[in-house]
This record gives sequence, structure tokens and C-alpha cells, in this order.
Amino acid sequence: MPIRPENRWLYPIDWQQLSDTIRFDRAGARCERCARPHLRFVAHLGDGRWWDANTGYWRSDRGRRTAVRERLDMLSVRTTYVVLACAHLDHDPGHNLPGNLAALCQRCHMLHDAAEHRWQRWWNVFRLCALRDLYEDPQLTRERLAHRLSPAGAGGKQPKFAIAGYVTPRGRTQRQSTLYGGEVRPTPELKRRIGPATDTGSVVTNPPMRA
Repeated sequence: MPIRPENRWLYPIDWQQLSDTIRFDRAGARCERCARPHLRFVAHLGDGRWWDANTGYWRSDRGRRTAVRERLDMLSVRTTYVVLACAHLDHDPGHNLPGNLAALCQRCHMLHDAAEHRWQRWWNVFRLCALRDLYEDPQLTRERLAHRLSPAGAGGKQPKFAIAGYVTPRGRTQRQSTLYGGEVRPTPELKRRIGPATDTGSVVTNPPMRA
């Protein structure tokens, strides 16, 4: 699987050479779970069983020889182009010992990372909700909660929400400034909403958030 640009710094500088060693020298250009060959079109049934053209028999999702006893519908046979990737078994890109690395095809890689991907989706939603709770304009919060509690809230038009209520001297928004740190000043629109009594003209400094 391709490495995201923002995560590339987590990998060692010789990652390409290390990946080639695991995939080709140790695994022999085959998936270490299901034994599918690298850069080959493979016919499969969608449940992990696939046709090994070199040996002339079906293999299971663990690479073992198996038999297809039910009547085979040729329309159910699919074709996949296999590309091996070097996967971290504990999902830590900094742990690059050979025992923590495995050559996996797309299917085995996605099955291995399924729980990690579910957690990552939950964490992204949790992080965005936390940022909204911290930096959303109080008036927008009241409107959102009132809309949710109203009888017509389920089918009515959703109000517009915005996290940005502050700007920094360099023009970054409040949400962006928490990633870099820096001075935060209320915008004129926010000053008008919170009223002159609470507008002291003070400058708030945000500490940088941990990654």
C-alpha cells in the first residue's frame, strides 16, 4: 500500500531496501498468508480461495491446497491483480525488526489492518468533535443544540457550523493555530457577537498540541 506523505517520516530511510528484502528474498515474491504471487492476475471466488495456475489446483486463504466441492459458477469467479506490500504486524512504522514485518497481498493486508482502521476512523471523528467543542462559537453551539432538541430538528435544514472564530496574526484559523501554536485574536465578527463588555483586547496564546 502506498505511504501517505504525512507519514513518510515515520519510516526509516532505507525502507525500500528493507521492504524488498522481506517481499522478495524472504517471501519469494508471494504473500506470506495466502501464497498469492506478486504482480500476477489471480482468479478467486471472493472468500479467500484462489486458483494457483502454476500447480493447477485451488488454494485456501491460508495458501493450503483445497478442493471446490460445490458446483462452480463461472460468473462468480473474479480476477485480481496482486501487489505485495511489506506490512507492520503491530502497526508501528518505527518497529522494523524482521519478525514484525510480513509480505502481504492487498486482501490479507486489509484483513490484518481492519481493527486498526476502525479505531482510526473513531479517533478522527472524536478529534473533530473535540476541536468543535473547544473552538466553536458559543452562539453556533446553542443553535445546533436547539435545532437538535426541536421537534423539526430531524427533518429540518441543518444550520451552518464553523470552527473558525479566531484568526492569528499570520491569517491562520483557530483550528490551524492549535497545530502550530501562536497568538490568537478574536475576529471583529466574534467581538460583535460576544459584546463589548467581554472584549478586553487581550491576546490568547495556544500551546502546540501533541501529535
